[in-house]
Amino acid sequence: MSESQYIEITVGYAVAAAKALFKVNPTARFCFVSGRSADPDERAGALFARIKGRAERELNALGENVFVFRPAYIKPTRRSGPRRDAARFFAPLGTIISMFAPDLSVDCDQIAACLLDVAKRGASSHLLTNAVIRGWRSNTEGTR
Repeated sequence: MSESQYIEITVGYAVAAAKALFKVNPTARFCFVSGRSADPDERAGALFARIKGRAERELNALGENVFVFRPAYIKPTRRSGPRRDAARFFAPLGTIISMFAPDLSVDCDQIAACLLDVAKRGASSHLLTNAVIRGWRSNTEGTR
């Protein structure tokens, strides 16, 4: 896709969805899945990092009920099934790396559980890094 299409989908659609949600329910929580290398200052060399960062910045301007998730590599699980994109070729390497560097991957079930819990209960931080997502325990402690 073109850069303008990527920006429209990544930023435009997310911001429009959040605005529509808050118009219907101002107390709802909007969860945005960004990426580990997102750069809200848009100084990164990679388009992905700059545009995800722009989306984060514009969403955060909408209010306190926006929660940004920054996972790294998302590993498939039995429940999620195998990845179908190019990342499937890195799955074995991702599994090995995650044993030694927990900040570089998260499994699909972990991020799903964290997203659902934050959508229901909120969180004490509006930015959830890969390490936070991996360590997330579904409970009401530390939530708002």
